[in-house]
This record gives sequence, C-alpha cells and structure tokens, in this order.
Amino acid sequence: MGGAAAADGMSATCWFFGLELHVSQQVPIGLIHSSYGGSAVEDWMSAEVLGDGGSATACPGAVTSSMGLPTQQYNGQIRPLLNTTIKGVVWYQGESNAGQDALYSCRFGQMMADWRARWHAGTGGGTDSNFPFGLVQIGPHQASTPGRGSDSGSNATFAIRMGQTDDFGYAPNSAWPRTFMATAFDLANPVGTKCFAGCVHIFNKQAVGHRLAVAARRSVYAEDVVGAGPVVLSALPSNDTHQTVTIRYELGGSKGIQLRGGYGFEVCYLPLNASQSWPCPDSSWVNATIIGSSADTVVVTSQHGPPPGSGNIIAGVRYGFDDMPSIFYGTGPAVFNQEGLPAAPGIWPADQLITS
Repeated sequence: MGGAAAADGMSATCWFFGLELHVSQQVPIGLIHSSYGGSAVEDWMSAEVLGDGGSATACPGAVTSSMGLPTQQYNGQIRPLLNTTIKGVVWYQGESNAGQDALYSCRFGQMMADWRARWHAGTGGGTDSNFPFGLVQIGPHQASTPGRGSDSGSNATFAIRMGQTDDFGYAPNSAWPRTFMATAFDLANPVGTKCFAGCVHIFNKQAVGHRLAVAARRSVYAEDVVGAGPVVLSALPSNDTHQTVTIRYELGGSKGIQLRGGYGFEVCYLPLNASQSWPCPDSSWVNATIIGSSADTVVVTSQHGPPPGSGNIIAGVRYGFDDMPSIFYGTGPAVFNQEGLPAAPGIWPADQLITS
C-alpha cells in the first residue's frame, strides 16, 4: 500500500493480518477487502446454495433479515472476483446472525464449500479447491453492561460463537479442517470510549490481526509457532464426590497456560439419577471458582451448588458464557497461554474426553 491515503477504507484487521504475514514470510501479500456493515451470512451466499430457506434446501430455516439482502454481497462483491487467483479468505462476520448455532454452522459450511468450488473453477484450477478459511470468533456486541445478566445478550452471543466453529469451540476441527481462528471475545473496549457497550466495533484491531496471523502461520504456512490459545481436551469430575472438575488443555506447542484471574467458568448440577440428561438446562448453571491449576489443567468447583451428599453432581462445565467479558470491569477471562492467546468459549459434559 502506498501510505495512509491508499489504506483509506481498508479493514484494519485485514491490514494488520497481511502486515504480519509479509514480515514473517518475506513475500508480498496482496489484500482484497470486501465487506458490508450489518450483513448476515446469507448475504454472502449464492442463490443456488442458499435457496429460500425451505425444507428442500440444505440448511432449512428462516433467512436472516439484516442491513443487506440475501445473496446481494455475493453477487456484488464475491462473484466478480472468482477469476482472481487467491491463497485464502479471512471471514469476520457473525453479529447479524446472533442467536444461531446449528443453522449458522450449516450455512457457513455450505458457503465455504461453494466459494472454494467456484473460485477453483473460475481460476482454471489456479486457486486451491480447498483453500483455507480464517475466521474471527466475534467479540462483544450486544451487552449494555458486562456480566451474564439478563440484559447481556449472552445466550445469543454464545450461540453464534459456537455456531462459528460448528460447535467445537475452536478451529481447525474435524468438520472444518481447512480453517483457522482468532477469537475476539475478550477484547472489550475501554470504559468511557464512545463505543464501549452495545457496539460491534473492537478498537484493538491489531490484536485480532495478530491472532489471525499466528493461526495462519501455523496451519497454512506450517511454521513452528503457537497459533491459538489452549483447547480443552477433557473435563473430568473427581472420582469420589463429583464436586470438582479438572479441565485439561491441549497447548499447541505453548509451554503452559497462564491464569489472568478467576472469571469465566460455570458448572451445572444435576441429580445423579436424573431423567434430565445433557445438555443442562439454563437454570442449573452457577458460577465456578478455580481452586487449582498446573501447566495444562484447571480445577474448578462452585460454592453456589448443592452440598456434597445431596445426590447432585457436576454434570457440565461452561466457559466464556458472556457477551462482554471485560478486564476494565474485573471480568476478564481467566485462561490464556504464555504467548498471550486466550482460550475460546465452550461447553462440555463433565464425564468424558472431548473428541477433536
């Protein structure tokens, strides 16, 4: 880019991402910026793949109403580029589809497959038919105040954050192996800024760009770098009372986890022989406390649950169920690695290994 004037209108996240790749790979990095504020995933899908949302379509469900129109951005901003050879795509969208989980996963997965096939064909095979998709797991955007209260929008935001990963909570995963992810859920804006709450715009675009870049450097360019925060491998209750849970993390090359506080964990309780099975109902979740840790584990319990011997046991663990965790309000998420990358939100039954 030829200075500030040439960068006017460019995505800052995209620019910082490209800059780090340029420095690390020592090659020119070309960036194409296509975006439309307030758009839904449906706006970026071809009409052939999206359909009308009816039962005969691949992903039946209501077509999201957004500030754009279904297929409009695909036709206007993606289709004209299909004869341009590309290395990959970075996708930063999701707020307009808040509240969706499985439906978003389905449509985003269909969109990725469609774009890959069309770009491969449009460039005569010049673009990899399975090119990588980077994605940003959305940051705070609904809450009027920090925390998990009724006005926080946490249910809707947690749903879309999980939908962005096909419910794995991380990417790449076995469903989407050619993806990489940067989570932005911890990047709340400072108190007193004009876009502090109820706002989709994260000021710290450099952090988002860096997280995308290290993820791409590991998964796309095969560098020996730590590309993501800790990923949960298992959530196993204590064998005796089932009143504590040990969460074990895969570190991805990091030397260990780093706790930056105690906020973010919840557990749910169910009767030992309850007819209600996983997932736990919303009313059963209570805040959890970290009572121990090691290089790759965190141990949690709760002072808010039923007492030992009551017949109730911890049945699940949840982390990051908060639209706007914020270090500026003392609710910054707890788990990072030593490279400063955060563990992403997730939910796990407390009785088994987590399959990747």
